[in-house]
Amino acid sequence: MSGPPLEPLRFAVIGLGGYGLVHLKAVDWIAAQGLATLVGVVALESDRKQRPELAGELLARGCTLYDSVGQFFSEGAGTADVLTVPIGIGMHVPVSIAAMRAGLHVYCEKPVAATVQEVDKLIEAKKETGRSVAVGFQHITAIQYRSSSRASAAGSWGRSGSSRWCAAGPGAKPTTAGTNGRGSCAWERSGSSTAPPTTPMRIT
Repeated sequence: MSGPPLEPLRFAVIGLGGYGLVHLKAVDWIAAQGLATLVGVVALESDRKQRPELAGELLARGCTLYDSVGQFFSEGAGTADVLTVPIGIGMHVPVSIAAMRAGLHVYCEKPVAATVQEVDKLIEAKKETGRSVAVGFQHITAIQYRSSSRASAAGSWGRSGSSRWCAAGPGAKPTTAGTNGRGSCAWERSGSSTAPPTTPMRIT
């Protein structure tokens, strides 16, 4: 017997530039599944000037733009369930802790911090607040990687000293014989799909 439908999570994202753009696309993908809605973006004035069309599009969608992280915490924290933190590494922990203490769950970019002591503080804040915090090592828990890791450990592919992973989005195809010369794969992407932004394609 199925339970009541899940309410979409309300997301706020820090950044209208840099890796914030990746987070905005990820939230859009989750929203396309009916599981999320974007309610706020911390958008510096410089980023708004650089991307006025995007800023206008977000406002037209009913998304609130905040001038700073501080303004979001003082005016918008109660409007969101999750804050994504794609900012400088040195600010990951203090901003994530502030978010959890404001009642928000956190998705923090990797690496979470520069020291173990900072991570310990984050863990303590998680325990103190009862909020959830996830770090963006999402591929470690992806079913494709976990099942492949189990198969490799079980010897299903024979004896292996190392593996090289190739991953790309939907519609991607390898170029230059599948490698960019730096030990990873290069891909061309075409078309669109409702699949996640990054989908493992093969192992070589």
